[in-house]
Amino acid sequence: KNTNRLHTYIMAAKDSKLAGTGKVTALGTALRPLNSEYGKVAPGWGTTVLMAGFIGLFAVFIVILLEIYNKSLILDNVGVNWLSSTGL
Repeated sequence: KNTNRLHTYIMAAKDSKLAGTGKVTALGTALRPLNSEYGKVAPGWGTTVLMAGFIGLFAVFIVILLEIYNKSLILDNVGVNWLSSTGL
């Protein structure tokens, strides 16, 4: 029964008015190489470690901002109230 539903979905996609239609534009042609590796996956963990490193650095940055705002981290000449930037 699931196979029949899948077959129906595939046939509907093939018979769709959008299937096989579209304009060929200069921009689309220029950008086509960027999509040439669609569906390919890097072997192993790929760049996961690098991404985790950047997420960690971003988390440290956010924590520092939070500590400055909460006055847990006090810096000289850095005011935290809303009026400090207006000079009032």
